[in-house]
Amino acid sequence: MLLYDPPMVEAYKAKTGVDTRTLDASHGKAYEDWIRWRADFFTQLLRDLKHGLAPIRTAGKRVPVAVRLPSSGLFFNLAQGLDIEQWFREGLVDRIQLDPLEDLAGKSNHDVRPYLALGRRYGVAVVGGVGSTGHFGDPEKPPSYVVAGAKRALGLLRAGVDGIDTYETNSVALGPESRFVLPLFGNVSRLEEFLRNSNVEACYPVDAGNAAAGHDNHSRWDRGWDVEGLGRNSL
Repeated sequence: MLLYDPPMVEAYKAKTGVDTRTLDASHGKAYEDWIRWRADFFTQLLRDLKHGLAPIRTAGKRVPVAVRLPSSGLFFNLAQGLDIEQWFREGLVDRIQLDPLEDLAGKSNHDVRPYLALGRRYGVAVVGGVGSTGHFGDPEKPPSYVVAGAKRALGLLRAGVDGIDTYETNSVALGPESRFVLPLFGNVSRLEEFLRNSNVEACYPVDAGNAAAGHDNHSRWDRGWDVEGLGRNSL
C-alpha cells in the first residue's frame, strides 16, 4: 500500500535526515521508525472515516468499521502500511477480518493469536479467514480440499476467533461438499465430530498438494514482498 513514493521519502528525510531507501529490517529501530511513520497515512484515513461516520446512525446505531487484512503477522502488516495496534488504541475499527493471503513468499505463519491478544486488550472483534476460491466448490478438485479447509477452520475456532470469514463465498455454491461443510465452521463440536467420524479424510487425505487449501487464492509462495534487502519487492 505504501512503499517509497518520492515525495514521502523526501518528507521523511527532511524530518529525520534518514534516506529510507538505504534501510531494511536489519537496521532495527531505524527501519521500524520509518515504517511506523509511513503507516500513519493509512491510519489518518481511518481517523477521517471515523470523523465522517460519527453523526450517521443506522437503525439507531452507529456504523461499524471493519478492515480486512493479511494475517501475515503484525510486523509485516506494519511494513505494508497497516499499524493495527494504533488503530485499536485510537478506537478506529470495530472488527478486523484476517485473510490468509500469503504474499511474503512463505515467510508468513498466519498465527492469529497475536491479533486476538490485541483484540481482547482493546475490545475489537477478530475474525479468522478461510479462502474458498479454488479450494471449495470446484468440481475439478477432490473433497480433500474440503478436509484441509475444515481443519483450517477448526484451528481458528480453537484459537478463539470471534467468527470466520470466507473469501469469495459465491464460489462455494457450486459444490455439494462445500455446502455441507461450511455451516460446520461455526460449531466447534460438530466440526470436530465430522472430521473424527466421517471417512472423507481416509478417502482423500491431506497431502502436500492440498495442504495449503484455505489460503487466499491470490497467494504466492514463489515470490513476494520482503523486509530484508533493497530489491524490487522490498517493503
